[in-house]
Amino acid sequence: LAVAPKTARDGKPRTDAWLMQASRDLYALTNDRIYLEYAVASAEEYLSLQLTLFNASKPEDVGGFEDGLPVPMGPTAAARCEGLVAAWRLTVDTGAPREDFFRAICLSLRFQLRQQFTAQTARAFTAPARLIGGMPLDRTNPTLRIDYLQHHLSSLLAFLDNDPK
Repeated sequence: LAVAPKTARDGKPRTDAWLMQASRDLYALTNDRIYLEYAVASAEEYLSLQLTLFNASKPEDVGGFEDGLPVPMGPTAAARCEGLVAAWRLTVDTGAPREDFFRAICLSLRFQLRQQFTAQTARAFTAPARLIGGMPLDRTNPTLRIDYLQHHLSSLLAFLDNDPK
């Protein structure tokens, strides 16, 4: 974390979902609280950017994240959810589970699944059967890329693999 890119505003390590995931593993190896503190602070930053019933301009945006764009992007929500799952599990592992992280993960997963092409949402396209299951950039841009799908699947699997229940 000492060499991680810093934010201009406060000089703290920049929030990074991959670094949050690594922090969980590093904490398990070292018990160094710097990793726990980084993951928790990053998750709290993500929570401050998440769209909820109270601040989303449209119901379908709930669970996405505010990034100054016209609509929230699915891959962004998925990548941040990967980090949130790591931070949540770290709080569970250390005996101080954060329910607000869990709720944010659930909102993000719902948002992500609403982005997925279904038979109904794909029927307006030339080859709808090829789109089913795909995860587009956002609700206004049907662009499909493998890395979009990878982040969505990774966030879903991270949650399912780490659900303590």
